Amino acid sequence: MSTEETPIDTPAAAAVESEAPVEETKAEEPKEEESTATFEPIVKLEEVEVKSGEEEEETLISLRSKLFIFGETLLDKGTG
Repeated sequence: MSTEETPIDTPAAAAVESEAPVEETKAEEPKEEESTATFEPIVKLEEVEVKSGEEEEETLISLRSKLFIFGETLLDKGTG
């Protein structure tokens, strides 16, 4: 036996040997820059408290229910 490498004659080995290093062909992307623009509001608005009319109401009862539609079959239409 010899210590020399013996060439392999297979299509896969030939393809591996024929591959050359692939160079990147992408165009260089421009470096991103941060914006230094500042924006001042034209009109200054004051914060307004919004009332829905439910602030002073109290809950007397809270129930969960399930809706069914009765026809040829009983259809469950959701829980709420």
